[in-house]
Amino acid sequence: MKNSSLILQNKKQKGGENIMARAKRSSIELDKSHKLLNALTAIDGKLDLGNNLTLVKLNESVSALELKLKTYNDMLSAVDLKKEDLENAEKDQHDLLKRFVDGVKSKYGTESDAYATIGGTRPSDRKTPQKNKPNNKTS
Repeated sequence: MKNSSLILQNKKQKGGENIMARAKRSSIELDKSHKLLNALTAIDGKLDLGNNLTLVKLNESVSALELKLKTYNDMLSAVDLKKEDLENAEKDQHDLLKRFVDGVKSKYGTESDAYATIGGTRPSDRKTPQKNKPNNKTS
């Protein structure tokens, strides 16, 4: 296992397109701690090496690290949800703006000052594309 082993999760968005969720973190030190705790428990279930090196202390430390890792990964999931909410709100806002522009086009027309005021380009203001004329120069 690598030092920064990550669990990647795919999510489906409403439109059916794949989006990648934030990578959840695991901990090499937590994995090592579980292995050592199990091995030390196999030696002596009430092991006390002095200087506050007890299985109870190790177990408390492992539990604290697990809680911090879980909290961190839960926060990443919450950020993913907030990002999705924001993207959905932006899409809704885009749709609303488009409806307003379409409403102004419908009510006032594309040649109107109202349409130009909201940022529309009047068809009469657009440049017509020029056809390229072949160059008849001979060398």
